[in-house]
Amino acid sequence: MELAGVLHQNAVACGFVRHPVQHQIEQIAALCILATPAVSAANDLMSTYWRRTLDAEADYKAIARYIRETPLVGFAYAAPFREYGEGFLLANIDIPQLTFQYLAKQSGTISSFTQHLVQRDVGVFIIDKSRFLDGRSRQEADNFNLLGPTEKYRATDELIELRIVFVLVRKSATAITDGHG
Repeated sequence: MELAGVLHQNAVACGFVRHPVQHQIEQIAALCILATPAVSAANDLMSTYWRRTLDAEADYKAIARYIRETPLVGFAYAAPFREYGEGFLLANIDIPQLTFQYLAKQSGTISSFTQHLVQRDVGVFIIDKSRFLDGRSRQEADNFNLLGPTEKYRATDELIELRIVFVLVRKSATAITDGHG
């Protein structure tokens, strides 16, 4: 055996040089230790998203009543529902025929992304709570309908807080004074 081979065997036997497999195991263990905070953070984030999904399902049951009873429900910026997402997609894919068909169907809902394309009064707005600290900050905002026509809170509006969204119901001043609001 060569001198280099003998020296290497002695160094390995004395623990000065590690076996390749042992070295790989140590590297994997070090990576696992370093990855623990990232795995924990990812788990927490996924749990948060799951809870938000469950809360969104519960909120949508309440919102469905407004969709049935109100001529037009507007889904403001980042509302976590398909009605907002439809307008987001239409605004970003820029297919005029598809956008025209979407607006022509008059489904009773509209996204803030497409609201400026039609002249229709929105009677109820669905507003993502994560955009505002609380109902009061929502009421004091210069515009709660980001990316759509500017909308501000009015003294006659009713603001209902659900789990992940606010439901803002527009009430006309005449309907309230007549006792019909």
